[in-house]
Amino acid sequence: MRLSLDHSDGAPYSFCASQTYALDEATLVVTLGKNTRDEALPFGLGLHPFPMREADNELSAAVGGFMALRR
Repeated sequence: MRLSLDHSDGAPYSFCASQTYALDEATLVVTLGKNTRDEALPFGLGLHPFPMREADNELSAAVGGFMALRR
């Protein structure tokens, strides 16, 4: 699956970005695309580390809200 955002008319910054999710047998491969604009941006994007999946692993989080991007 590929997610992309073209924010070429954005203020104060214009950028294009992408993130791809693919399965390689039992492995999830996540790839971040680079900014396709000529101007360098004063911020970056990265992936958070995650634990290895084991049969007895449980993950929980107290979430107070979320941010939805709208075009």
